[in-house]
Amino acid sequence: MKAIIVSASVLEGVSVKKNPNGQSYEIASVKYLKPLETFENRDGIKHTKLMGFGYEVKEIGLDPSKLHLFEKIKFGTEVDLVREDHPRYDDKLWCVGIK
Repeated sequence: MKAIIVSASVLEGVSVKKNPNGQSYEIASVKYLKPLETFENRDGIKHTKLMGFGYEVKEIGLDPSKLHLFEKIKFGTEVDLVREDHPRYDDKLWCVGIK
């Protein structure tokens, strides 16, 4: 998937929300720009409409061990993201590299 990359990051921490002894977590993602698509949806009384120009920021999960691959790219340029099925979530893809 070709995309204009704006960031790649890994967030690590410890949460005590569900476990008072702490549960470690790791969230890795790539943020990229996608051209804004105008659309309109009408379904009875429900109505959604998006109009605009430019880009919107989208996000895809990243294999944390692949963060180093983004170290030397020039952000704001287009790269080809290599995506695969996420090992934990059947319906999601995540980034496992760049071409």
